[in-house]
Amino acid sequence: MNGTNPPQPPPQAPAPMDPYRSAPPAPQPQGLDGKAIAGMVLGIVATVLCCLPAVGPVCGTIAIVMFAKFNTAYHASGQTLGGRGMAIAGLVTGIIGAAIGLIYTIYWVVAGVILGTATSGMLWK
Repeated sequence: MNGTNPPQPPPQAPAPMDPYRSAPPAPQPQGLDGKAIAGMVLGIVATVLCCLPAVGPVCGTIAIVMFAKFNTAYHASGQTLGGRGMAIAGLVTGIIGAAIGLIYTIYWVVAGVILGTATSGMLWK
């Protein structure tokens, strides 16, 4: 050999992209969270039973708290925790049930006070 390096082969082009290759799979949900289910159930109960004094506001408030706890866990899991739709449904129905239930509760308290003061003098005459 004459002391020179052998010629280098030309660089190869990168492999062509396969147009039929699919995208990488999306992260799978970790499963349903109990807070989402509980929030949705309590929100539905608050909406259905909002005409009973104090039931709607109590159940609705708990449903809103359950959404807040679920939302914290959802973001801590990297948004892979399942049940986000149920949690949002619980939030919406909880707000509706709490608002209507609060109106009913105020109505019944005011009606009770008015009837109580109106009839209190009648019993002792």
